[in-house]
Amino acid sequence: MKAKDQFQQRPLIAMLPPIVAFIIQWLFWSTIQPFAWLLFFPAVFISSWIGGLLPGLVSTLLSAALVSWFFIPPQFTFSDKTPMAYISVGLFCVMGAVFSIFNGRLRKANKQIEETNTTLR
Repeated sequence: MKAKDQFQQRPLIAMLPPIVAFIIQWLFWSTIQPFAWLLFFPAVFISSWIGGLLPGLVSTLLSAALVSWFFIPPQFTFSDKTPMAYISVGLFCVMGAVFSIFNGRLRKANKQIEETNTTLR
């Protein structure tokens, strides 16, 4: 597989962890309830680690929407939530953005180091 093809597949692969987290949480919700964010923090971190900034941000928004719709009461609506629910979603989005920015900068720094090492040889 060419490096360019692999680069184009990374964002798609980065979208998988939130979907996997959703499926697992949906199956075991009766056991892990009320911890709505339990599986989604690691999912967003892994997504941003795999894909960088933009896939991490998209995974954050996807995860926030899934949790808000399916796991925060009242379920199956984005309205009529308690103020604490909105704060929870907001804090999750901030943390997801921090993960994504951190991993995006780490990816960029590693790429610069590789380029520098390549030119020095």
